[in-house]
Amino acid sequence: METTFVGDKRLVLQCDVKNRAQLGSMLAEALPITVDDLHLTVLHIGPAKSLYQEVRNVAGTSLERYELEMVSLLRKCIARSKDEYKAQVTGITVLDSSVQSHLVLLVNPSEELCLLRDYCRRHFMLFLEHCGIKSPELFAAQSRSISQHAPEWLPHITIGAGVRSVPAVKGLGEINLGRLYVRRSHKSQGVC
Repeated sequence: METTFVGDKRLVLQCDVKNRAQLGSMLAEALPITVDDLHLTVLHIGPAKSLYQEVRNVAGTSLERYELEMVSLLRKCIARSKDEYKAQVTGITVLDSSVQSHLVLLVNPSEELCLLRDYCRRHFMLFLEHCGIKSPELFAAQSRSISQHAPEWLPHITIGAGVRSVPAVKGLGEINLGRLYVRRSHKSQGVC
């Protein structure tokens, strides 16, 4: 039975960069980037199918219960979102993952955006608990699907993959982020 939240897709709560063209032109001199998918990941939930399988294996959670709790989690997080957030781009660096390296813009989020992130992560831990996981933080740290080793957040915007050097970029500044939404993607980029 194929369902909305137990397919092969990766689930991410994210906010798109609203001033993409401005950011793209700032970066164009340093490197070519695609400005149609610039976003800030607020919470990486992970590959839906493998997360469900892990939850089921650990807690014996039924598919119906998992789906109900997932819908509740996503609705709460989206309902909490404002229409727009501001953030400051503070630098550029390379993040390495087990899959590949990524060139990212480091972001200093507003207090409102940090509160949204904390809310979403706290409710994700409650989601796991409601699914029968007795130690959600430990599960999140050990899960192969979500791999959230710590509650700390490194807010960033991925602008390139397979990049090893950091180009010089001038004029980094404020970005405008849109409303939080759920992205379902077949890609697993390794860094969110």
